[in-house]
Amino acid sequence: NTRKFVNSLKLDAAYFYPFNYLFGSPIWDEAVKEGRLKPDELCIVPDKRRNLGNFTDEWLIKYVDDAYKKFYFSPKFWARHFYRAFTKGDFRLLKLGFSLLS
Repeated sequence: NTRKFVNSLKLDAAYFYPFNYLFGSPIWDEAVKEGRLKPDELCIVPDKRRNLGNFTDEWLIKYVDDAYKKFYFSPKFWARHFYRAFTKGDFRLLKLGFSLLS
């Protein structure tokens, strides 16, 4: 599970996004050839309603949103940043974190 793995690391930041069919990639070429994508669709989330994946795009977006929340609202994440801020005088990430919350 990606979310579990990311939370096991001591990262300052994480970026989550669903896989996409991107113009020119082999998987995009294959989907166009099979008629699952139109040639003018350049970046498409793999929605199961279009036979492009196992999940709906709404489910994938919610999953990504939940991953962000689990990562950035983790008590370990905040404890690490508070510790760094007060032991090393480095308040940059702590300030950034609070600005993102508001």
